[in-house]
Amino acid sequence: MTTIYSLPLEIIDQILLETVKLNEKNGVAYTFGLSQLPASLDKNIPTNVQKYVRGPTPIYQLKWDAVANLRQVCQYWHEWGLRYAVRDIYVKNWMGSERWLDLTADRARYPLYEMNIRPKGEKVYRNPYLTLQHTREFLEKCDGAAAHVRRIWFNGLYIPETDSEIIATIRSCKNLDIASIPWSILRHSSPQDLAALLTKDGEYPLRALELQAITLSEQQRDLFAKAPLQNPLISPLVNFSQLRKLKLFGNTNIFPINDRDLFAIAKTATNLDEFHMTCISTITMDGVMAIVRASQKTLRVLEHSPRSDDGFMHPHPGYLSNGDHICELLTSCPKLEDVSISIPNMCADLFSNKDVRWKDDCQVRARGICGEENLNSNSAQKKLAMLLEQARNLISARGSGTMPTYLTLELFFAEMIFDPHLHAVHGSFEDATIEGVWPSETTSSSKGPYGSTGLFGKEEEEEFQQISERDFFAGLGQNFIRL
Repeated sequence: MTTIYSLPLEIIDQILLETVKLNEKNGVAYTFGLSQLPASLDKNIPTNVQKYVRGPTPIYQLKWDAVANLRQVCQYWHEWGLRYAVRDIYVKNWMGSERWLDLTADRARYPLYEMNIRPKGEKVYRNPYLTLQHTREFLEKCDGAAAHVRRIWFNGLYIPETDSEIIATIRSCKNLDIASIPWSILRHSSPQDLAALLTKDGEYPLRALELQAITLSEQQRDLFAKAPLQNPLISPLVNFSQLRKLKLFGNTNIFPINDRDLFAIAKTATNLDEFHMTCISTITMDGVMAIVRASQKTLRVLEHSPRSDDGFMHPHPGYLSNGDHICELLTSCPKLEDVSISIPNMCADLFSNKDVRWKDDCQVRARGICGEENLNSNSAQKKLAMLLEQARNLISARGSGTMPTYLTLELFFAEMIFDPHLHAVHGSFEDATIEGVWPSETTSSSKGPYGSTGLFGKEEEEEFQQISERDFFAGLGQNFIRL
């Protein structure tokens, strides 16, 4: 007799996937909250407990509810349901550290609870790290579930107490592929713990690591400072050679990630496919290029967007202490395709290698021109013109080779944005405009000080205009504008 089990596993998987998608659509997609208004002398103002819809049900809870029935059918469906529900785990700090005692925790009963017109309840303290503790306990007890975890993300957990819980949680996930953890792990974990995270013996070794940093409160900073400080990165046990993606995100006000850390990582991080460094200003070009050199043969994506505490302005990225030419180093990465980088200086050499694999939209942010101290000198202006022309040559070469590839270059320089392929310059030229004299033509620009995202409503911002490169260099030559 033909049954559902007679079907190929691929078809069964698709049937199960469609089933859980319908379950998610028809499941409880919201969460309740209770609140109580302050006492008032006006009797017309209610002060009793109020019920409200707090927000949507988190995705991981929707997935768990959607496979609840499937996991009771048979062993294969049980394993399939576990794999679907716990493949991605998101653990965060419980904001508020309190809950209402009479608010049901059973989401299946929400339709009945919604009919309650007289809710009641009392506030009770809740351990803000209870979710993390329950996750650790669950994964330690259920090896089968822990084996299905491929990605885990910890958010809002940055104190020594939670660091030990995070390390214990990750230790249970033998086949973890992607981990997003606080930078504090680099300060509070032992070499053995960090080595166990990076060099797993499971079927799926760790491929991607994200280290998040955040500015701590005074109380959190005191707790952080009191914990024993360890430096596992200098240990020979720690090996980043299996890692394919490394991402550093965020600034902090205590023991931030710095060049010394990246020098230690670069000793073994020789196979990175992607390196991202965003919103972190405690690392200079020395640290960035140490990683680039280590993974020079394999690096495909490079994002270096340090930005400052203001949120969008990029701080000076620093210089290479050994005097190497950054433009030549970047073009010597044979597999590099996706580039968004802040460098101290740039020149035509950055675009001179026609064999590079750059494609799509690439961005370069620079403060100066290589070998020039005075940006308004004739030699600096000639080098800038050569740079823009060389950028156009590279765009043309990438689009007309044996395997044509689309490429655009966006250059941020001297508080302006250059689009070489359009022969266009975007900037604030309103004060320098002389009606009927310069520029010959100006149009409104969709770009702003932060690129294509335009303006952010800050007082110091000015709307950008677009002019041609010809007008731009003519304005430089007649001192209408200066760099």
